[in-house]
Amino acid sequence: MTNVHQILNEREEKYGDFREQARLSQSLKWVMHDGVNWHNMTPYMQESLEMIQHKIARILNGDETYEDSWADIVGYAQLALDRLKSDNEGRALVKAFAEGKVSGSDMTVDKTFGEWATEFNSK
Repeated sequence: MTNVHQILNEREEKYGDFREQARLSQSLKWVMHDGVNWHNMTPYMQESLEMIQHKIARILNGDETYEDSWADIVGYAQLALDRLKSDNEGRALVKAFAEGKVSGSDMTVDKTFGEWATEFNSK
């Protein structure tokens, strides 16, 4: 079984001193939380940005050539983008329903909300 200290030593080689990485990470969070839109964002948007800034802090403090850190940034941005697209499709469907462009009879229980939104937006 791997020793916890061995894992921590491996992480320090990749990401640098934990205290410095934590200081940098918290500083970046404070800047983000100061943004005028921070409190307008959904939790998934906020979490995605916090994870991205965490990865940025690791890059700035540790091995800037470690590809996984860069790939993680792309991954967290893609997670937020996918959910945002789904949210926007859902809002379009709700608006269309409210405007009478779609009726309840157009919706069947065998489709997910996302499937309805995708179908509606393709019309």
